[in-house]
Amino acid sequence: MKKYLITGFLFLMPAVLTLLIVVFLFDLFTDPLVNVVKSVVNTMTYRFEFPLSQSTVLVLSRLLAFVITLAFIILLGALIRWFFGKNLLHATNRLLDQIPIVRTVYKTSRDLLNAFFATEGPKAFHYPVLIPFPSLPCKGVAFLAGQMAKEFQAKVSEPLSPVFLPTTPHPLSGFLLLIPNKEIQKLPMSNEEAFKFLVSCGTMVPPTEK
Repeated sequence: MKKYLITGFLFLMPAVLTLLIVVFLFDLFTDPLVNVVKSVVNTMTYRFEFPLSQSTVLVLSRLLAFVITLAFIILLGALIRWFFGKNLLHATNRLLDQIPIVRTVYKTSRDLLNAFFATEGPKAFHYPVLIPFPSLPCKGVAFLAGQMAKEFQAKVSEPLSPVFLPTTPHPLSGFLLLIPNKEIQKLPMSNEEAFKFLVSCGTMVPPTEK
């Protein structure tokens, strides 16, 4: 009985988490426009004498608000990419960097996403690795980060490398560790796959391992 319960729970958990995230994002993107769209829908149904229940009007309004928001995001992305280029993005970054509290959250989120998922230019995190943590024989999933500072390397005789070990399931914090090169094992997966593995607490494995 216990095994069946655990199996069912592990099967449903990814689906439930995905549904919660989708619902959260759907509400987040539709809330700013839903009241305006709802007024337009009510006006149109009254004008064309096609009455709808308020629950139906609400669902229809949210769907239309989501479509409008999605079209706006696509249009904005196209304008930035083809007309304004990176200048607008840099100007926005500079503006948000001047606002207290907002700049801390925005800069941390931006730098973290760029570090893990950058597609152009050098990555702050080169690739995922396996390291001893907190001590052998236990292992931890981390990311090889940047270059070793000469000031630190001068204090020890064996070559070291800096690695970032994120906390699970919230990877915005973690540990910066200086690990001997001989104890670092490169993992045959991308940063994104390792990131998903950490955030999901080990339930989302790379596709090649499923």
